[in-house]
Amino acid sequence: MSSDSDSDSSQSQTQESQDNRISGTGESVNLVASRSSIGDVSISQTDHGAVDGAFKFGNAIMDGAQKFADSTLTGALGTIKASVKDSLDTTRAAQDSAYKFSNAVSDSAFKSNDAALGGAFKFAADITAGAANELAAAGARSDAVAKNALQSVKDAYGDPG
Repeated sequence: MSSDSDSDSSQSQTQESQDNRISGTGESVNLVASRSSIGDVSISQTDHGAVDGAFKFGNAIMDGAQKFADSTLTGALGTIKASVKDSLDTTRAAQDSAYKFSNAVSDSAFKSNDAALGGAFKFAADITAGAANELAAAGARSDAVAKNALQSVKDAYGDPG
């Protein structure tokens, strides 16, 4: 076993000093990177699968988050719309009730006025009729008194006739 030979090693690595590139082969080296510029990294086929999986996983999470946000927003808008509709319906019902109450009060006032006027006219008519009856009765009594007086004169002095 000499110290110069490493034949048991399953990995080899070389460095080229002129372009600062490191490359490697073996089971544990999957990355070939250039140190000459930032971001110029090439990834082996095995790592492509992991990166693709990570992107797909990230996209799935983003899609799920977007769908959740969309459904939450849709639900919130539906709730707001229903709340506004309920509020408008309640306002309309209150306005209708107030209008109906106002009309009922006005109708009642007109009916009360009509009844009061009708009662006043009936009362006046009754008084007038009563007065006319009293006048007729007074006239009849006056006629009777006059006839009695005339008869008394006739009885006392005879018929001048």
